[in-house]
Order: sequence, then C-alpha cells, then structure tokens
Amino acid sequence: MISIRHAFLFIHRGKSGGNSVSEVLLPYSEDQKHVTGSQDGTERFDVQNDTLGTRKHSRLADYKRALPEEVFNRLYKFSIIRNPFERLVSAYFSPHRLADRQIGGFDRAAFLQLIEGQATLRDFTCTRPGGTLDAELDRLMRFERLEQDFGEVLRALGLPAAPLPHRNRGQHAPYRAYYDAELRKLVETRFREELDWGGYVF
Repeated sequence: MISIRHAFLFIHRGKSGGNSVSEVLLPYSEDQKHVTGSQDGTERFDVQNDTLGTRKHSRLADYKRALPEEVFNRLYKFSIIRNPFERLVSAYFSPHRLADRQIGGFDRAAFLQLIEGQATLRDFTCTRPGGTLDAELDRLMRFERLEQDFGEVLRALGLPAAPLPHRNRGQHAPYRAYYDAELRKLVETRFREELDWGGYVF
C-alpha cells in the first residue's frame, strides 16, 4: 500500500496483521479497495493501485520498478514480521481457504506443500542481495507487539493515532500442534533468517 501524498509504503505480507494495518491506512493512500470472490470487504479484501499496477501483496521490488527513483527513496517504508511457525499455520487456516473450500481441515501433505511454496520475508522486503531483512526499510514491525509498533509508525508519518482492528483471523489450535520433526526442520531451514532476526523459537 502506497501514499505519495503522505510519503509511505507498506509492504503487506500475508497473515501478519496486514489487513488490519491496511484498513487504517487506506484513507491516506492512493490505492483502492477491491472486493471479489470470497472477500467480504471487511475481513478480507484486495487493494490495488491501477496507476502503478501494484496490489495488496506487491513486493518492495515491484514498487521500486514502478516509481521514479526520487519518489521511491523518499517514502517511509515498513512491513511486519511474524514467527514463521505461527504465520504458516495461520496461512494454512486462512478464512479465504475455508470459504473457497481449498481445505476442510488439517492435511499434512497440503501443509507441507504450503510451506514449500511460501515466499520468504526477504523476497518481500529486499531488492538486492545481502544486508539484513530490514536493511531497505525504515521499520520492521513485530506482529506480537503490532499495536505499539504501528502507533509509532503513525507518529513517524504525522498521522493521527488510530486503534488497530483485528481482521481476517483464522480458527485453529495452537501452532505447535501441527508440526512434527520433519515439518519443524523444514521451517527452521527455509525461514532461518526470519527466526534469527526475530529471535523466534518453536
């Protein structure tokens, strides 16, 4: 989500509280909300910018290609990190997957496929190799303290304080219930950089 007028760029990675953040930021953005399919416009919705050709889950590299360099450089850039073990379970049980009948319950093979197909946070927040996950961001907010971190972002942007709504929550057991040793090792290998950056443990 982007605002040229308010000079911010939010990189929205799925199942990390991004719909809640987007709802607060939308009135300040040049992006438009779109509702299609199983989206209800409140819990679940798409966000698009027809001028730039960007969407809800566009990556930092997408915006860098779409914007003049001087505009891109002056934007306050931020995103959210969440414990990968927790985020992947949340992604599997995402309400849209249930609404679209993609899943009917937990299936290990389907969960394994989801893990292997998920992009890393680096894929979203970095445009060049090397450096830390947040090297090209002004702020990488933590999901576990999102209310506090987002409040600080709003202050940095000079925008009024606003409560953060809870959106698009899935229903599932505590995340540890879905992992065996093999699945745990896969996540530890594939998302090691995020685990280390956030200090997350299983």
